[in-house]
Amino acid sequence: MDTRDSRTDPQPSNEPWLDRPLTAEELRALRDRLSKMMQLELVKFYNAALEMCQLDRGVPPRAAFVQQLVASWKEIQRRL
Repeated sequence: MDTRDSRTDPQPSNEPWLDRPLTAEELRALRDRLSKMMQLELVKFYNAALEMCQLDRGVPPRAAFVQQLVASWKEIQRRL
């Protein structure tokens, strides 16, 4: 069993799904899920996505994490 933390391990992985962006369908499903969240849930999701996108981990954030951050930020802005 591989116990490496893929977020902090600087070695590149042979698993291409680790840094693939969300597909259009996955992004649509995420936006739909975010739109149905209560405000507190949405803010928690945004904060978790923000944490996963911090640049202090030694590796850039995964594309999907950045997409989640942007989608949740847009949903928060839409509600203002």
